Amino acid sequence: MDRRALAELARVTCRGDFIARVARGFLVVEGASPPTVLPVHHAFGNASPPDRVSVGRAPTRDVTLGDPSVSSLHAHFDLTREAVQLVDHKSHRGTRLNGRALEPHTPAIVVSGDVVEFGRVTCRFFDAADLYDRLR
Repeated sequence: MDRRALAELARVTCRGDFIARVARGFLVVEGASPPTVLPVHHAFGNASPPDRVSVGRAPTRDVTLGDPSVSSLHAHFDLTREAVQLVDHKSHRGTRLNGRALEPHTPAIVVSGDVVEFGRVTCRFFDAADLYDRLR
C-alpha cells in the first residue's frame, strides 16, 4: 500500500469515535485517486441483519461501489466473533478473493491483507484491530 493510501486509511480510522466503535474492518480501493477507504459496517436503518454488511452499486447498500461492473447487490460480509466471511450474491461479474472466484452463496473467510475483487473494483481488506496495530 502506498503512503497516500496509508495516510487516508489513518485519517478515516481516526476521524471519530463512531467509526472506531462500529467498523469491523476497512476496504481500501486500489488504484483510486485520491485513495478511497470504506468502513465495513452495517448502516443504521438498513433492513438486513446487523451482523451482515451488504456490498453493491445501489446507494442503499452498506458499502457502495459506484462502478458499473458491480451489481446492485453484489456480495455481503457476515461478521461473527470468530471470523469475517464474504459471500457472493451470484453477481454478474463475480467476486474474487485473492484471485480465486467465489462460488455464489458460499461463504469464504476473509483475513486482514486479503485482496477482494467486486467486478472490476479491486480492494484490500484490513481488520480494524490489525489496522490499529499497524498504525500505532
